[in-house]
Amino acid sequence: MSGRMELLDPGAPGVDDALLDALIATGVHRRVVVIGDRRTADSLSAMGFEVLGRVAASPGESGMSAWSVGRRVRRVLSGIIDDHETVVGTWSEHALAAALYAGLPADSIDPVVVAASGPPVSPPLASRILGATPRSAVEVRAVGQAAGPALSRRGWRLGPAIDPRSFAPVIPRPAPSVVDRGDMDLVVGLSAGPPELADARFACQAMISLAAAGCAGEIVISSRAGGVREAARWMASAVEALPGSRPRLRIDDRIDRPGSLASELDVVLVTAPGRPWEVSSSLTLRSWLAAGVPAIAPDDRTLRGLVQDGVDARVVPAGDRNAVVRAMIRLAEDPELRVEMSHAAASRHLRRVRGGTQPASDQGSGSFEAKSRAASR
Repeated sequence: MSGRMELLDPGAPGVDDALLDALIATGVHRRVVVIGDRRTADSLSAMGFEVLGRVAASPGESGMSAWSVGRRVRRVLSGIIDDHETVVGTWSEHALAAALYAGLPADSIDPVVVAASGPPVSPPLASRILGATPRSAVEVRAVGQAAGPALSRRGWRLGPAIDPRSFAPVIPRPAPSVVDRGDMDLVVGLSAGPPELADARFACQAMISLAAAGCAGEIVISSRAGGVREAARWMASAVEALPGSRPRLRIDDRIDRPGSLASELDVVLVTAPGRPWEVSSSLTLRSWLAAGVPAIAPDDRTLRGLVQDGVDARVVPAGDRNAVVRAMIRLAEDPELRVEMSHAAASRHLRRVRGGTQPASDQGSGSFEAKSRAASR
């Protein structure tokens, strides 16, 4: 086989629904070899990928286990591709490492990394002797300007960055909300791709501060968010000391699927990764924006080119909880502003919606006028 194919490991950092949907949305026929179980391969087939083969492994293997995955990738690819005529695209650090361990020629690998978390991938010393391609032979392209420094700290040589706006976000049509908001002034979703990069303790502390300012709120967090159990226990004890409005915490893994809770959320909160060698997926954030959910997000190089502060997002200094709380209070006290920012987010980021074109009556309508008003707030 000649041409191009993808080596995909769904569940690895950055290889989430936001990326997979965006790849299918291009209309390009996508041939893939899957690193994962049978269910994962069947899921990709149902999405529209042509699955050429499967390597039974868990995403994120490291050390000699990662080398073993690479050798299995080599065996699968040997019956599919021509080393000199096929380009193998990767989208995660671990899939790229597997391609290197498989001994693929460097000029046949198109190495792209969307997000990174956990310990950096460090090739075993014996891998070169056993036929691996040296990692210094490839230039990794990061999605978003902020991802580059993180990948450099992880030991990769960088090529040109990829603008996340070049990916068309695809979002599911959200079902009408069946959740009773009660007297909640603001419902916040904590989002990150991968979910473990979300700082649950930081988000819960912000919600307590919001309640102390007199605004009732709810925070929706994934069960996979970093420190969620400890944060839930801390928040349960902290609310007992509040004299008035008490914030709610909801654990809901649908928050890991961008857009699926759009009808229930007022805003998504993005927290800065805790370590400088980690980076969250900008495609996940953009999918929420396309779904019409504005964001409160930490300032970084990618964000500056992706959102417009005060229009579709509130941009705050990384790690500044007081700035996050001020942004929350502003949104909690002004429902009209929330609606305007929602319209602006959908207008600026939505290109295609699963199941058809966005109806004129949905969030995209009236967006440019709303965007201008929001920018003045």
